[in-house]
Amino acid sequence: MFYQAPGLIRVSHLAYADDLMIFTTTCHQNMELLRDFLRAYERVSGQLINGSKSSFIVGHQASSLQTQAVQDVLGYQLKHLPVTYLGVPLYKRNRKACLFDPIIFRLRDLLQGWAMTNLSHGGRLALIRSVLQATPLHLLQVIHPPKSVLITIERIFNGFFWGSYNGRKHIHWSSWAKACFPVVEGGLGVHSLADYVRAFSMKL
Repeated sequence: MFYQAPGLIRVSHLAYADDLMIFTTTCHQNMELLRDFLRAYERVSGQLINGSKSSFIVGHQASSLQTQAVQDVLGYQLKHLPVTYLGVPLYKRNRKACLFDPIIFRLRDLLQGWAMTNLSHGGRLALIRSVLQATPLHLLQVIHPPKSVLITIERIFNGFFWGSYNGRKHIHWSSWAKACFPVVEGGLGVHSLADYVRAFSMKL
């Protein structure tokens, strides 16, 4: 089986560095051919496939017998969508806010690591520009996020700038929207994530 998006070419496999994704059917013969191919690759290249990190996904129409047959032949674990590939969640149907939970958890983990530091507003602004804003950009280039996700992330930025993080509560003297104004207009000169998303969409 090939993957084919509407109006695009058929795809039999995707490869990047040492990550490989193969599209095929679940018939027993194809599974045996795939297994033999992977074993031949190991013999010729001397590189071993990490079975503990390998997995397979079946379509919703696959029966339990077909799923078990794939697992018996290949020996890989079954996974369900969404899964992460090259740092990006693979999913089916409409995008959901929960796909962005890992990046939100990552941002909060960063703030947790900075909890004991005594940062000035200038230091917090520098960290927002150099670290926090850069962290979600890879994902935002690939998946257009729901508006609620952008609001959540920018609330994290704004809270951190005004000192409201890790259980601390401080007054927010300005909204993040105003912080994204140019410095000459009274803002902090940072870019809103919505601007990044629009820029990425124009390039596609």
